[in-house]
Amino acid sequence: MNRHILMKVTSVILLVAFVFTSCTPAYRYDKYYTPEHKYHIEPISEADKWIDGKAYLANESDSIVVNVCFNQQVQELSNHYLEFNVVIENVSTKPVLVDPNEFLIVTDSPTKTCGSIDPEKRISEIDDYLAGKTIPVSEDKSRSKSTAIVIGTVIVLLVVGIFVLIANVFDDDNYDDEDKDDHDHYYYDDDDEETEELRKIRTSREYQIKMEKLAGIKNVWDKETIRKTTLEPNQSISGKVFFPVPDKMKSLTLFVVIAEYKTGFLFKAA
Repeated sequence: MNRHILMKVTSVILLVAFVFTSCTPAYRYDKYYTPEHKYHIEPISEADKWIDGKAYLANESDSIVVNVCFNQQVQELSNHYLEFNVVIENVSTKPVLVDPNEFLIVTDSPTKTCGSIDPEKRISEIDDYLAGKTIPVSEDKSRSKSTAIVIGTVIVLLVVGIFVLIANVFDDDNYDDEDKDDHDHYYYDDDDEETEELRKIRTSREYQIKMEKLAGIKNVWDKETIRKTTLEPNQSISGKVFFPVPDKMKSLTLFVVIAEYKTGFLFKAA
């Protein structure tokens, strides 16, 4: 068999493998998020106040004062969220229960309603990840996609291996003993054990980095979000509230619901 022709065929097969793995569509972790688009969100009306460079909208009643601003669109592992900063003050004479699970966003064009991400549930999920009981759902589904790619790639490499094997059979007569010894030494090098050891070290380091990242994510949910809290008179609470990212929208209204109090804050999205 002509080695030149064989190399051309092998190159074509590898090119097909590259195209196959590169063109596989990315996994969309849920129905709310469009990976190709990052929204620019800002208040439709003039900001009521500015805090640390952020435009806040404010609403005040006889019992509750609320200030909100859109902070950023964030990625957490394979999840994507809209992050809002919310400041709530109880100016009544009675305690009020603040529950972020009562907050929601309603989008326009098309109209969709979406509740916030439950901090307690998310913290529990991350605790399970850290304990090794489960893996993030999005990572698990992404792994299914990766497994399919690996299987396809293995099949392609098997075909390539067959071609290489045929080439070796036809070219055996061209090797003298010295060349054959060199060839065998290449494939049975003692460095294979060292490579395996380095692989174990690298895998261990990757695991450590992942655990540190999960611990950092947990700290955000634990310390920086608004969690279910009984707010006493003249007390205030502030923190982040996260929502899944909608597919499409031109505007959204963030509704803050606290007992009998309910008000909406309107933002435009582009």
